[in-house]
Amino acid sequence: MHEHTLAKNLGYLIFKEIKENKPKKVKKIVFIIGEASAVDKEFLEHSFKEHIFKNTICQQAELVFKIEKPKIKCKKCNKEYEKAILKCDCGSISFDIMSGKDVYIETIEME
Repeated sequence: MHEHTLAKNLGYLIFKEIKENKPKKVKKIVFIIGEASAVDKEFLEHSFKEHIFKNTICQQAELVFKIEKPKIKCKKCNKEYEKAILKCDCGSISFDIMSGKDVYIETIEME
């Protein structure tokens, strides 16, 4: 379950931000999950709610998970696609994933 390890790493960044800003309350945390990241949203959310944020200032925060579609680029002709394909129009099967492969914090709403 790599989602728990990911949640721990993201939690570290969130608590670092909280320590620096000293808010009274954390209202909302927005995460971006790249569709090509192979991260399960439900497992990630469970890790936050039941393990990382339990009994902390983040326990009551609204957690929002946005899915980011992947963008891929052909390594041969540089044509970009916004959907999964097996073969480029030029015939190449070699691609770079330009976006939609990462998981990150978009915003932390504090008061």
